[in-house]
Amino acid sequence: NNGGYHLAKDPKDISAYDVLIASIKTLAPVECLSKDEMLCKRCDECTTISLWREYYQVTKQYFSSKSLQDLMLFSKEEM
Repeated sequence: NNGGYHLAKDPKDISAYDVLIASIKTLAPVECLSKDEMLCKRCDECTTISLWREYYQVTKQYFSSKSLQDLMLFSKEEM
């Protein structure tokens, strides 16, 4: 009646990363990391790719470690 979403899995089994990827498709900070394979032909020469790759891994790990259940509990603690 009121709209919204029904979860297909338990909130503890859905990561914040899953939600973000479903909604925005990628968290890659640069285009060449947005797919599993490297898209840029100059990747081997790129002076900043290692920085972006590490940042991307840290971001994925962080959001993968937070579940919807964690977010719901965090929300209640703030109130």
